[in-house]
Amino acid sequence: MKNLLIDEPPILVSPTLATLIGLNEAIFLLQLNNSKNEWIEKDGFKWVNRSYQEWHENIFPFWSIETIRRIISKLEQGKLLISTQFDSMDRKKLYRINYEAFEY
Repeated sequence: MKNLLIDEPPILVSPTLATLIGLNEAIFLLQLNNSKNEWIEKDGFKWVNRSYQEWHENIFPFWSIETIRRIISKLEQGKLLISTQFDSMDRKKLYRINYEAFEY
């Protein structure tokens, strides 16, 4: 049990962001923001390319795939997350944070 506390990097969340947009949504955006080593350059933006299954298996094993879909949908509807598919044959979507939505 002791090893569980130190063997992997923790997920950090901003209390202010969680209050503004919801805890799960804040966790998702902060993890996406910290995926810098996985960014793909397309159309002048940096994107992360993952399927719902990959989000679940590699990043958020504590959430169901349906929960991940709901989080992504809520962020898209709030215009905080932009997603697209560049390849219609690939079911994965590309995601990026809409940083402009946070400027006020």
